[in-house]
Amino acid sequence: MNARIVRRAAAVALATATAAGLSVCSTSVSAAAAVPVQTDVHTVVVNFGTHVDPAQAAAAAGVLDGLDNSGYLRGLAAEYALSSRAGYLGAGLIPDANLPSTTDDSSIDSALAARISAGALSAPQGATNYVVLLPPGVTPANSSTGGTQPFCSSHHAFNAGAKRAYVIVIADYTDNAQQCGGARDAAAAASVNVSRQLVNAITDPAGDGTGLQQSGTGAEIGDACAVTSLTGNVDGYPVQPWWSNAGGSCTFGVTGVGVTADVGTTTNARVATFRLHDTATTSAPPSFTCTLDDATEACDTSHPLALTGIAAGSHVLDASVKGLGDATFSWLVDVTAPVATLLSPTAAVTVGKTVSVSFSGTDAGGAGVAAYDVRYRTAAWNGGFARWVQPPAWQGTAGRRVVMAVQPGHAYCFGVRAHDRADNVSASWSAPRCTTIPVDDRTMTAGAGWHRIKAATAYRGTLSVATANGARLQLANARFRQVALIVRTCPSCGRIDVYRGRVLWRTVNTHRAATHNRIVIKLPAISLRTSTISLRVAGSGKPVYVDGVAVLRT
Repeated sequence: MNARIVRRAAAVALATATAAGLSVCSTSVSAAAAVPVQTDVHTVVVNFGTHVDPAQAAAAAGVLDGLDNSGYLRGLAAEYALSSRAGYLGAGLIPDANLPSTTDDSSIDSALAARISAGALSAPQGATNYVVLLPPGVTPANSSTGGTQPFCSSHHAFNAGAKRAYVIVIADYTDNAQQCGGARDAAAAASVNVSRQLVNAITDPAGDGTGLQQSGTGAEIGDACAVTSLTGNVDGYPVQPWWSNAGGSCTFGVTGVGVTADVGTTTNARVATFRLHDTATTSAPPSFTCTLDDATEACDTSHPLALTGIAAGSHVLDASVKGLGDATFSWLVDVTAPVATLLSPTAAVTVGKTVSVSFSGTDAGGAGVAAYDVRYRTAAWNGGFARWVQPPAWQGTAGRRVVMAVQPGHAYCFGVRAHDRADNVSASWSAPRCTTIPVDDRTMTAGAGWHRIKAATAYRGTLSVATANGARLQLANARFRQVALIVRTCPSCGRIDVYRGRVLWRTVNTHRAATHNRIVIKLPAISLRTSTISLRVAGSGKPVYVDGVAVLRT
């Protein structure tokens, strides 16, 4: 007799006794982590030819999709330290022309491997289980039951190229639904056997007893509960229980109700689709009652609940099953874009080597600001502004401040926008804030009478000094709306005539009662123009100290 059938027969006898209320000796699995089990579980439904019953195929796909993170698998995961995820990767087909002449585990494996290699079936991802559905009249040649009962299902491991994968073989139940799980029809028998063998595959991947076992019998965790009188359902699809060593009985895991949504708890979507989930000990699908903000909505597990035209604001969907429990999903619809504002830089002229850019945001829609994007553009003292630049590190930042290293003789303008937690983005960038870094005195052309001195307290470490009347310092072809002189002031300091081209613009007095360095003196703004800026000593005998010139564009 096939080894899988022997284990199943022993398990059926024990589980039947348990169901009848008899005492069953069991112990906890303390070394669960030491045995091989599946992690990162995925599943694929594979029709073995074109004659597979569509109803049974739909039931297999439906229960596999519903099992992912269900109470059925959460209970299994909690007891045996496994994953409760079983991602469904979809369905595929082995065409009739590619079916083997003899059907057994080896030929099924070869047919699967060929289709995977050809790209016609999903390649293994993590621990992938290929659920092969047989058509009527096809029974694996290596699965003889000795004439006592029909073949129902089995599982084993195989190699898909260089990767290890797993096969679950499911019979056609058109004529043997009752013998293979006691289901009400062939489709129900398909989902029952899929649930049983997926539990077996997860807990004993090799199918040879090296994985988790029922204490005292050596049976697989799914096989131990293969009895006709114990059938529950997951999302409306019949399933059989699995064996709990801790409880010493068959169980359906964590029974109850759940709701999942295709939107987050904060969203800007005016539509939402919900799936209802349940794990119940009853064979018939339970009846759901749903309300959206206290208004009744028709719902069940057979199809998603799709809502459209949802108003902005907070909402609650409640799904309940009498006697089983209820679940809620609360979410906020925020369709209002946040607004971002620059707080700095505030100074028109910056004499440091870095600029700190700070910002804040508000969100009237209620989701709250989550992140900011910051951009900048720059212009040299004798050129126009370049295009806006968005440094990657400044995009999606949760902080409220960035710092930029700056170069002498450049103007920098900054903008910011905000993202809220509902994925809304500011309708436009903020009003820009600009600051100008002065041209160092060493960049200017010095005429007779000027000399340069080093000074640790000066902008960029030097000063240009002159005392002779008319001594000239020039910056040719500057493009500006406004000019600011960077100077040292002192009790003995004199005056500077500032020319734009040949026109005397202003006379700046650098006399002060005390000495100060890096003093910024702005001249009145005019229309944007390109001209030569000349600084001339006005009068004689009194020194003037020029540290730089800021060429402002705005």
